[in-house]
Amino acid sequence: MQALFSPAVALMNRLSFSKKFVVIGFLSLLAVLVVFYSLYQSLSRVIVDSERELQGLVQIKHITQAMQFVQQHRGLSVAVLGGIDGLSEKRDLSEAKVSAALSTLEQNLSADSSTAQAYAAVKNDWNQLRQNAASQNIQESYRLHGLLVEKLLDLEKLIGEEFLLFTDSNLDSYHLIMLVTEQMPTALEGIAQLRGYGMGILAKKQISDQEKIEIYVLKNRIEAGMDVIEETTHDFQRYKPELHPILATTRENIVNASSLITQYVIADIIQEKFSINPEYFYSTVTLALDTAYSEIYDSFIPATEQLIKARINVAKTTLALSIGIPGFIFLLIIYFAIGAHLAVSRYIAKLAKTAKAFSGGDFQQRMPLTLHDEIGQVAESFNEMADGFAALLTARREDEIRIRSIVDTALDAVVQMDANGLISGWNRQAEQIFGWPAAGALGCLLHDVIIPERYRQAHQQGMQRYLDTGRGSVLNQRIEVVALHRDGHEFPIELTITPNRLGNVVEFSAFIRDISAQKRAIQTLQASEQRHRALFESSRDALMTLSASRGFISANPAAISLFACRDEQEFLAQTPATLSPEWQSDGRPSAEVAQEKLELAIAEGSATFEWLHRRLNGETFYAEVQLSRVEIEDDIVVQATVRDISEKKRAKAALVTSEARTRAVLRTMSDAVVLIDNKGIMLLVNDAIGDLFGYEEDELLGQNVKMLMPEPYHSEHDGYLSRHLDNSKERVIIGRRIEVEGKRKDGLLVPIELSVNELMDDFGSTYIGVMRDISHRKAVEQAHETARLEAEHLAHMKSEFLANMSHEIRTPLNAIIGLAKISVRDNLGRSMQENSARIYDAGMHLLSLVNDILDFSKIEAGKMTLDEHPFRLDALIEDAISLVDMRAKEKQLDLIVHRSQDLPEWVNGDPLRLRQVLVNLLSNAVKFTEHGYVSLEISRQKNMIEISVTDSGIGMTSEQISRLFTAFEQADSSTTRKFGGSGLGLAISRDLANLMGGDIVVKSILGTGSKFTLSVPLPATAAGIEHSTDYHQDGGRLRGFRILAAEDVALNRLVLEDLLIHEGAHVIFAENGRQALERLEEAGYASFDAVLMDIQMPVMDGYQAARRILEIAPDLPIIGLTAHAMPEERQRCLEMGMRDRVTKPIDADALVGALRQHVSISKASAEISRVGVAAAEIEAPETAKEVVAELEPDGLIDWVALQQRFDGRQAFIDKLIDNALDGAQQANLDKLRQAAEQRDYAAIKFVAHNLKGFAGIFEVQQMQSLAQQTEVAAKDQAEEAIAMAEGLANLLQTILAEFQSKRTVAT
Repeated sequence: MQALFSPAVALMNRLSFSKKFVVIGFLSLLAVLVVFYSLYQSLSRVIVDSERELQGLVQIKHITQAMQFVQQHRGLSVAVLGGIDGLSEKRDLSEAKVSAALSTLEQNLSADSSTAQAYAAVKNDWNQLRQNAASQNIQESYRLHGLLVEKLLDLEKLIGEEFLLFTDSNLDSYHLIMLVTEQMPTALEGIAQLRGYGMGILAKKQISDQEKIEIYVLKNRIEAGMDVIEETTHDFQRYKPELHPILATTRENIVNASSLITQYVIADIIQEKFSINPEYFYSTVTLALDTAYSEIYDSFIPATEQLIKARINVAKTTLALSIGIPGFIFLLIIYFAIGAHLAVSRYIAKLAKTAKAFSGGDFQQRMPLTLHDEIGQVAESFNEMADGFAALLTARREDEIRIRSIVDTALDAVVQMDANGLISGWNRQAEQIFGWPAAGALGCLLHDVIIPERYRQAHQQGMQRYLDTGRGSVLNQRIEVVALHRDGHEFPIELTITPNRLGNVVEFSAFIRDISAQKRAIQTLQASEQRHRALFESSRDALMTLSASRGFISANPAAISLFACRDEQEFLAQTPATLSPEWQSDGRPSAEVAQEKLELAIAEGSATFEWLHRRLNGETFYAEVQLSRVEIEDDIVVQATVRDISEKKRAKAALVTSEARTRAVLRTMSDAVVLIDNKGIMLLVNDAIGDLFGYEEDELLGQNVKMLMPEPYHSEHDGYLSRHLDNSKERVIIGRRIEVEGKRKDGLLVPIELSVNELMDDFGSTYIGVMRDISHRKAVEQAHETARLEAEHLAHMKSEFLANMSHEIRTPLNAIIGLAKISVRDNLGRSMQENSARIYDAGMHLLSLVNDILDFSKIEAGKMTLDEHPFRLDALIEDAISLVDMRAKEKQLDLIVHRSQDLPEWVNGDPLRLRQVLVNLLSNAVKFTEHGYVSLEISRQKNMIEISVTDSGIGMTSEQISRLFTAFEQADSSTTRKFGGSGLGLAISRDLANLMGGDIVVKSILGTGSKFTLSVPLPATAAGIEHSTDYHQDGGRLRGFRILAAEDVALNRLVLEDLLIHEGAHVIFAENGRQALERLEEAGYASFDAVLMDIQMPVMDGYQAARRILEIAPDLPIIGLTAHAMPEERQRCLEMGMRDRVTKPIDADALVGALRQHVSISKASAEISRVGVAAAEIEAPETAKEVVAELEPDGLIDWVALQQRFDGRQAFIDKLIDNALDGAQQANLDKLRQAAEQRDYAAIKFVAHNLKGFAGIFEVQQMQSLAQQTEVAAKDQAEEAIAMAEGLANLLQTILAEFQSKRTVAT
């Protein structure tokens, strides 16, 4: 028995595991096939016939596509023959589609079939139609296209008969075939005929009676076709209900298209209005037809194919089920055997591949856990190991980031170097201390960068000694040495060097602190001490220092002489009590009072008083003493200044005696009178002053008059008297009658009218003051003033709140809008773009809300002003329409504009505010209209311009209209919830209209619509200066500008950097005003064309920095950047010398406009204008010729189209050519070739992006397409981007050569 199977065993041993399964399966399958061969023969005929029907459906689809394109070509040809040249390009594209569709059809037709002859007739008619197109009129073109469509329909019937489509026995597929081959094409041909017929009539704008009859015939034909489709729709509901919704939708689209034509277009044409735009009519009908054809391709033909395929599947299913249970079980065994083999072998191969990739560095590799056996457990263990390794790697990276952040933000310089002395780490503080940027220091020898030359050899020897012996005398110690700055000056530093052993490698970490300031402080302190010692010794006043615990510490020579001491030692042995009599003049013990004065000076910092002293020889004298507390380290001492005033006291006593004679006269005066000396001491008062201030006479005499004064006059009075004595010209009070406040004894303040005069004699100056109580008068005035101040305070608080609110919202909005705009641009074509666009729109909406609030505040405060000047009314209207046109199209609203013929071209007014009102009215109309139209009508009534905005929206009630122009209100709360908005727009609009001398009137019917009419005086005027539209371009407008930007917020720097680089500028940033000054000093003031200065910054704000810059470089333009949008902030910027102010969030057009206005364009372009060799002389590299071989026609620029685009303004076109040849594009050419040579994908992407805009200006479609492809390829770093860049460079060279040739011919 074993011998019997030995050949089979030998064969299987020679085969692999998979081949054994193949051999066994093949033999088993062969046996089964023989059994069921007969059954297959009986069912194959059914399958063959059904597959033939499928082939016929494919050809039917190609014929239908060809017919669709022929119909489009008919409409476009009639329009172009009627004079609509703008559709010629679409006609040529449609012609190419027809040729391509016929070629595709020819490839699918059998050459020896009867349909091939019918196709030849179609192809022949098409070729004749194309050849004779130039000589055809509208009627002839329309007739030939109609014949061509009829032949295509006949060809469709022949194919249906040849492929047995019309003899289908199944009712459901039969209805679909008839719908696809006959009913739908017939109905759509009627609409397409009317489209072509209508295009011709709309193009020539006239119609004959015969044409009207033809239109009605076509209308009836369309309605008949729609009736047939209606019947088929009902049949589908019965035979094929799952397709009924699709057919019903398609029918509704066709009915809508036909209704548009029959109800609106035909009526417009028959009435000879011709108000419908031919291009809009063509695009609308074409969209409906294309939708219907798409349903044929995407729904009905696939559904028919699905039915036929289902029939084939039924036949095949019958064959499969007839195989029986034994065959099924056998195949099932084979299937699972093969599956087991494949599962195991593939899983093992996947595991090996994943492990290899993981070992190669791809740590994201994981095994899918599809097996649950031992191999699956191995895969699960592999995944756990990989996850653990990934977590460990992530933790290590986080540690590295954390350490790097600590090093970069350290207050000391941190420098790392290897064993060779090469710098491998250089933090930001090191850049600040040594002046070397990290890029310039890394990789250099430490001793060459920061060590003076005379110490370098010692440093190298110390390093080598440590590497050889492991010992270093200065390692791990804090030492003071001299360092070298980048600019060459030396300065002291505190240095600590620590060695780090990492395995067998030694690295060094140096921690460095600049101690220049400390050194200077020590020197300053020493010099100050010397100066103060000299002043102390040379002072004429007696100066001494004493301590509460140690007594006198020092005394100058004047003090020793004043107290009749032999020397300093004798003086230091005394105490304040021994230098005073036992009792003071007030009867108190001198020792007790001296201790109190000393404690008072220590507690309050100073004390000044008169003191009765005694010399060592026994003489007594009055002195003026001033005590000042001085803190020296931890010790507190008192410095005393003593001045002998004995003579002054005697003179003052004599003066009081002489003045007593006049006291009786003063007592009878009703006004208060006071006489003071030049120290402010009251020498004489009358009785009225006691009544006024509540004091008795003896309480005032001898006291300083400042006791009658409240603060701050109380503290400032002595200083005023001193200044008056030093400078007699400073007469703030003397000889004048002023109103001041006096302080009563009870502490109450009383308003007085004061008159002071100076009395001079041999003894000096005294002053007499006359005071009158004006309490009643001041009370009345105060009441009025209080009311006024309260009103001003409320207005100020409101303005300050709005300014702060604007600033706090605009600051983050600047980053949000800027980053969203960057994301929209960088994520073109990706899903992220839509989210970014939503963020951008939300940010702009919030910004609009803030602007509305600020405008409302200015209007309410009466600070809104108009900037009236001549402007083009039509341009302003077009600009306003362009802002709502896209939203109207999205909502499928008709935007109708009607202008009166007598409108002036130029009017005088404020275009900015007029545009604001008009955009608000149009935006509201579009927002509150879901279906229908929005119309704009402009007319003239003398000097008044009336602008009416009408919509078919939700309308309003009379009660809602009454609240419409109230701030922060809308029609009702549901309006806010559904449509959004702040409720300020219309309030601001009416206020602006009133400010311009006009008004807004509204009429509305709930559920029908609204009409807003704006009337403003806009008198006609002579043509003014029209602003250049260059500021509304995007990208490259600041090429060659060198800009220094100061901005402390990192996100704002990111947004501003992207904006400026995108516009072609070179920018350097500073984080505060002081850093901006350092940047200017390092690079030179002539290195920048302008400075962008943020206002609120740490260290030094924008105002201080601007003032410092303008002192040195007054011609350097400075433009302020601020989130404060109030007018006062702009005025303050201008007062500080800034040229302009741009508010945040930064608008690219506003910033570019400000820079281009204040920076000389010739100056900014001087650097890039040096680039250049004539474009015609540049040789194209051979390597890129193949890329643009197909893009090198005789002339790449359509000069005729360019003339039409710019309305024949040849001078303007010449300026564009000169601008293209000024060197900037030549620089792009050089950069592109250099980037291609260096494989710099980022540079390729940047230049290609710029060239898209350049090509768009001159309508060079070939360059624009190639630039787009090159940008995408470079962004993905695809290999073909290099060849595309070379091709783009050659194409640019050809265009520049053509420009050069054009300019030479013109010259």
